[in-house]
Amino acid sequence: MDLVIRNASIVTDGLEMNADLGIANGVVTQIGRLEKVPAANVIDAAGKVILPGLVDVGVSLYCENEYTLDSGQSLDALTAEALAGGITTVVLAEPFDEGRILTEELAERRTADAALARTDFGYHYLLRDWSPERERHVRTAASAGIASVWVARCPIEAEHPGTALLHAVAQDLPESTLLLTRPSEACLEYHLRRTLRAKGFVQPAYHSQTFPSWLEESAVHLLGAIARGSRPRLLVLGISSTPALAAIQSLREQGVSILGGATLPHLVRTADMLEEDAGTILPLTCPPLRERADQQSLWNALDSGTLSVVSSGHHPVTTDEARAGHTDALASADGAGGIAGLLPLLHAEGIAKWRLSIESLSLCACADPAKLAGLYPRKGSLQIGSDADFVLLNPRAAGTVDRFTSDSRLADPYSGMECADVVEAVYLRGRCVHGAGADTAVRGRYLDRRLSLA
Repeated sequence: MDLVIRNASIVTDGLEMNADLGIANGVVTQIGRLEKVPAANVIDAAGKVILPGLVDVGVSLYCENEYTLDSGQSLDALTAEALAGGITTVVLAEPFDEGRILTEELAERRTADAALARTDFGYHYLLRDWSPERERHVRTAASAGIASVWVARCPIEAEHPGTALLHAVAQDLPESTLLLTRPSEACLEYHLRRTLRAKGFVQPAYHSQTFPSWLEESAVHLLGAIARGSRPRLLVLGISSTPALAAIQSLREQGVSILGGATLPHLVRTADMLEEDAGTILPLTCPPLRERADQQSLWNALDSGTLSVVSSGHHPVTTDEARAGHTDALASADGAGGIAGLLPLLHAEGIAKWRLSIESLSLCACADPAKLAGLYPRKGSLQIGSDADFVLLNPRAAGTVDRFTSDSRLADPYSGMECADVVEAVYLRGRCVHGAGADTAVRGRYLDRRLSLA
């Protein structure tokens, strides 16, 4: 045995157990009482919690329209921050060149990224247009191990405005594909922005009116109509309001193949903060920040399973862009970074405040996103044969996290939040990659995903 962790509280797949964890050759080989099992290394984890490494399927670094910009963040920096957030697997929205042979481009990209990534990683195919040639390209991607498609929010000037792009894509892809998008109605959203601008309402406090909750609810129902007649499953990331949650629940009860996901900004920041402290850099996201009652509804939905996954929603903007947003929130770039805050803030704002149980956290942040990504039980779970990706969590940690990004060029939307440094160590395939004694030479692996299982 390479490593035995003793006296731990292991939380996986919605269950908690007191057991020892045995690891050999990068995978979990034994779970139980292992006092007499010889091991090269032994860790006493009394009073601590072991969680599977988090799986984040909501990471995007590339522009989708005029209100989102390329972040410029390197994969090395991104994945180092992801480890600090307890994340061992990321699936990123990635654009591919329709004019190139996809298998060749994919081979080049995965080799280059594997030399940089500190977590394991996979790709969503980022779509910003649709054509017969693009359809063939996406089908090739599915056979090459990219089993999910991220559909961008199209600008009104595009050939496929609003949800038309998603509708076109949903009719042409095989059942094994997972479609990801955000709730959006580009035509009305852009009209509301123009109307607010014409009235001079450009301050951050008005940002929530660019996509009000009634419009989000309408967008979810429209997405449900698309999902009802399509073969792929649809994951709507960034559900932010109580009416949108009710729409998701209603569609699910009708048997529609639609899933909802929450993103970190909506769980820890609210619209009233924009009015209370205009000097703080707060995320101007799409959908925008909502009221405190909506936020509590999101926590309830994660704890009950109404929302299937939680993600960092990581799409960083620069500090200069974020500050410009406090002068003109309607012209600034949408986005929020801070992937390093995912587990610390879920613990501080969810578990520590009794809004989310740690058992539910192991489902919505680990097992369920791994299932949607076609990676379960290799990822997102601690079972015999699973990759030994896990987080050693210290609920009684005394230290605090002051900043959630190491890049001063990028805005930190969670700066100033009270948050204990509960992530003591992170292990990838049985090797410590974050925390005391971390091996920074360990690099992530590309994950080939040919079928989405959830």
